[in-house]
Amino acid sequence: MVRSNRTPTFLLASVVDDISMGVTDIIRGDDHLTNTFRQFFLYKMSQTKLPNFAHIPLILNEKGEATTPPFFIIDSTISDRLFLKYSFLIYD
Repeated sequence: MVRSNRTPTFLLASVVDDISMGVTDIIRGDDHLTNTFRQFFLYKMSQTKLPNFAHIPLILNEKGEATTPPFFIIDSTISDRLFLKYSFLIYD
């Protein structure tokens, strides 16, 4: 879980960060599905309550390619939905 230069990998860093922030629910793209079992193991080793995990299909651009943040400009149809607007603003 540590690189050869002694820096933590994303998996370790994200679990430590989630635990320190008290994260209870993790919703992410299904491209991270294979990471879940590794993070599950790290949570178990830390003897911390597991968060709820949910994986959703990737958001694709008009070419059908997976996007990476920031992948869109919030338009009025999304920003009018308070929950989604709030979620996107927190992500940024």
